[in-house]
Parts: sequence; C-alpha cells; structure tokens
Amino acid sequence: MSSKRSNNAIWKLVVEDDETPVQTVDHILSRYSELRKGNPSQYQKLEQIQTDQPFASVELQLWVRSAWSRGLLPFLKSYLASEEDEEKFFRSSLDVCLFIATKSSLFAITSGNGYRILSDYVDYSFAFDTAKKLIANNFKEADVREITGPRTGRTETYRYGYSISKSESFGKVWKRLVGRLDSTRLGPKSYLRAIIDPNRPPALELKSSFVLRKSLDLRQLISLVHELEALPEPTKEHALELSFLDSLYPVKPKGHREQLNRRLIEEFRLYLVEGKSIDLDICDPEDVAQYYAGTSFKLGRWPILAADPPEKEHLRNILLDKLRVEILEDSRLFYEKVKSMRLSYLPADEDNESHRVVHELHKYFHAQVQSNGDTYFLLDKIWYRSQGTFLENLKTDFLEETFDAPDRILLSDLPGKKPWTAKDEDGFNRNQATAENYYYGDKIFAVSDRGKIELFDLLLQDQASGVLYVIQVKDGFDAKMRDACSQIATAADVIESDLKHEKSQLRAYYKEWAANAENSSSTLTEEQFLALFDAQERCYVVLAATKTDFTRETFETELPSHIARREVITTRQELKGKGITFRLVHTKKGAATNVQK
Repeated sequence: MSSKRSNNAIWKLVVEDDETPVQTVDHILSRYSELRKGNPSQYQKLEQIQTDQPFASVELQLWVRSAWSRGLLPFLKSYLASEEDEEKFFRSSLDVCLFIATKSSLFAITSGNGYRILSDYVDYSFAFDTAKKLIANNFKEADVREITGPRTGRTETYRYGYSISKSESFGKVWKRLVGRLDSTRLGPKSYLRAIIDPNRPPALELKSSFVLRKSLDLRQLISLVHELEALPEPTKEHALELSFLDSLYPVKPKGHREQLNRRLIEEFRLYLVEGKSIDLDICDPEDVAQYYAGTSFKLGRWPILAADPPEKEHLRNILLDKLRVEILEDSRLFYEKVKSMRLSYLPADEDNESHRVVHELHKYFHAQVQSNGDTYFLLDKIWYRSQGTFLENLKTDFLEETFDAPDRILLSDLPGKKPWTAKDEDGFNRNQATAENYYYGDKIFAVSDRGKIELFDLLLQDQASGVLYVIQVKDGFDAKMRDACSQIATAADVIESDLKHEKSQLRAYYKEWAANAENSSSTLTEEQFLALFDAQERCYVVLAATKTDFTRETFETELPSHIARREVITTRQELKGKGITFRLVHTKKGAATNVQK
C-alpha cells in the first residue's frame, strides 16, 4: 500500500495574536465539545489517535469521528420486502482531521467530512495569497460567483491556458481557480523544485484550501508546508499581473458573520438615534425589479407611506415614531427587535394579500461596514471581505475610468439639466421633465419577460448631438447606487432587446406612459415616442445628486462608498461588453453642477 496521497487539500487556520498554534487547536476542540453537548447526534464524538512526532518544529494532532449514513433507506423503506434488510443500509464512515502546528502557523488536512470540524477557523485568503507567489496568469478552470449582472455564478473550463485580465474580473468572486505552477518563480533551493519536473509542472487548485495536484507522503507534505510558510513576496510585476485575485471573498465562519450583522445593526441604530452616516441600501435581493415595481409596503403591521419602494430614510422615520425609547437606546434590545421584524410588499397590480412578499427586514440590507481595520460588504445576503489591495485598486480604477479614460464614465453635464432644488428624487424628476426635450418616466412600468420594469426616470432627446439619454436618477452616491445601476442595466437589456423585436414592449409601454398624469399634456404620438429610440446613439445614464462636487479630492474624502464605486465600474464593464454605452452624471443638490473637467 502506497504511503502517498494525491491532491491533498491544505487548509490554513487563523491563529489569533494571543494564541499559539497548539492553543488554537485546543480552542477548536473545546468549541466542538460545546456544540456536541447541544446536538450530540450532529456532532459525533471526536477521538484522538496518538501519532509519533518525527518532524522538527512540528506537532501533529490526529482526530477522528465516526459518521453514520442510512443511504437510500428513507426513500426505499416502504418498498423493502423484509424489514430485516433495513440494517444492511446502515454504514459507517470516518471523518479525519490532521492538525499540523508549526512554530507560527496552523495547517490541517482532512478526509471525509473532517473539514466541518474546522470550517469556522479557515483562513480563506491563504490559498489566493499563496497563488500570487507560485502561479502564472494562465488558468485551466474557474468557478466564479458574480455579484453583478444576470448570472449568480458559473463554471468555466478553458481549452488552452487562459490569462484573466483585471477588467474582466470586476463583479466576480473567485471560488476556485486551477492553473499551472510557474517553476521559473522557484528559487534554486526550493523544495518544490526538487520534487517536480520543471518542464511539466503540476497544477495548483485554489479555493478555500491550497492543493498541489501531485501525490505526496506525509514527510513531503510537511516539507511543502514549511516552504509555503517561507515563500518570498511576489515582485511588483507579478503582483500586478495577478492583482485580479485581490477581490471580495465570502466570510464563511458563522460567528464572524454574526459579529458583522451585529455591527451593521448597531450602525443602523446610531443612524436612527444620532443621525450618524451609514452606507446602507434597502432592496429585495430575490427580485430587484419586482421590489421597485412593488406597492403597499409595510414594516411589520405599519404601512410605510409615500415610499414605493422605501429607503433607509423612510425606515428611520417610522422606527423613530413607533419604537419605544428603551429599545432605541439599548443595543441588545434594538438588535433583537430588528432581527425579528419583517418588511413586506405587494407585487405590481396585485391586491390579493395572500400574494404579499415577506422577508426578514435585515435580509433587505445591502451595506458596507468597517471592523477591526477591514472593510466588509453585505451584498445579496452574503458578507464579503475585501482582499489584499482590492480597495486601493478599486479606487484607482474608478478615478481613472471616471476622469481620465478617453471614453471616461463621467459626463460633464446634460443639455438643459436644471439645478436640484427639490427635496427628493420625485420632485427633481417632475421639475426636470418640464425642460425642453425631457420626458418623464418615474414609476411608469413596462411589462417584460423579467416582470414589470421601470425603463427610465427621465428621457432626454438631445437634438444637437442626436443622442438619446435614458436616465435613472439617484439621490446620493452610496450603497443606493447598487439599485440605480441594476435598474439602468436591466432597462438597457429590455430596451435594446425590444428594438430588435419590432418594439412590441415599447408600444405597450407607451400606453402606460401617455396615461400618466405627468404626461397628460404631452402631444407626443406613439410613433413619435418610438422614433426617439431610433436615435443614432443611445446612452444609458445614472444621474447622482450629492451635496459635494464630483472631483478626485472629494472621492478621496467625502464620497467614500466602495459599493458605489464598484457598481459604477461593473455596470460600465457589463454594458460595454454588450456594446451599450453607460455614463455617470452628477448634479449638486441645491446648486448648479460643478464637475471636474
């Protein structure tokens, strides 16, 4: 029997500053014992198997547990000819976890479901940080989660080695990557160089663990662990080449996610009672279009008036009015209250209460928070942590794309745009629609195969340039931009698709548009309205209103929302890939626009 094992997944575990690696093992096992007391059937008894300790500066701890399975018995039980055959379905397997404690780090390898013993302690940045030191930008497979656009995730396989550019990685979370070890980056005394064929280097698989696709015995694996600990930092050139790996990574430990939830809800409480700023947006992650077309919004049993849909300001008003002072002033009571609350609404044109959409309030939250010096994002009910130089790269890319690129995102202005003197988006839209060549579309919905879609807040036909501007308006440059960009991207897809199919949806939309009170005085016929979309160029725009100017300096200090920056960049990338023009326009609230040119 060979002592070698192929494709060993090496997990690195987080060791707190006040602990040694061995103490972390004790902490993991102690926590497991507590979980077992509460649910012994789920958390089977762990037993330690004693091992020799033949490796200098390394302590091994081997733990196992039995796992029982009934296989297909529940599915087939009623069809068995004899009850005596039921016992034949019961099978035992073994979950194994081998802890490898060096002087400064803690690693583990597992088999069966041994990973579940330590999953809350995994350092999820380890594999990708290590990849920057060992791998070339030449990949064979990838599993990605997409947090913008229509897809949630996909698996890609490449016929030849594929290099990933930073621009195409916007909006992606890398769940798994498979590429070749770059043997040219191994030093002359490298242990890896001694055990591989540099002309045919093995593949590396990167996910929450690090996998060298090669058979190794335990002694070789320990030597590999030591090498991974001592790898030099990548050169600037290599770091730049693999900078796309500095992205967002899901926060996996349940305890950590709970801490972030508490942090966010506490910031929400301080926003309510003290008016402190918070980068928070409210949206149904299950169906953005349905949420924006929804009606009859309620927070619990309380109607949210004049809010279709509600934003954080509406929630603030109703909670300050309805909650007792002792709840608002106590962090624990407020947390428990918010976690128990439900936000509901009716889909468009529904009056049947049995069709009301109901979710827990906190599941509508999309936000950005700081914790222990790190930046975290809550997007579509999943917490993400920024990795490496991601935030710095994001800021640099955003400023370059916004101000410096030949086809920069930021437009200097829109013809005939009025100052923002209204108290909200609705007031601005109504006022702006009175300007020549502007048309009102706020809260007027088109019926598409995606449900009811708001095609635009404002439509501008620029007679001089021949450009048709399809405009979505948003008050602020913060997490709300996620919704604005989602709306404009969806509208672009619907409109551009309909223009290839005889404008059937736009024809139906015109009837809704013409019947709206704001358009009652318009003399625009159906054919004239449809002709607007035959413009030589269509430009899809998010118009953002803030109290401060859009300059490089204000994006450094007064407009810090990483979510907003990311959404603008990813929307630009998504629409550009479809041949659709996307732009950002700014207006200063209460004054004429001042945009850096």
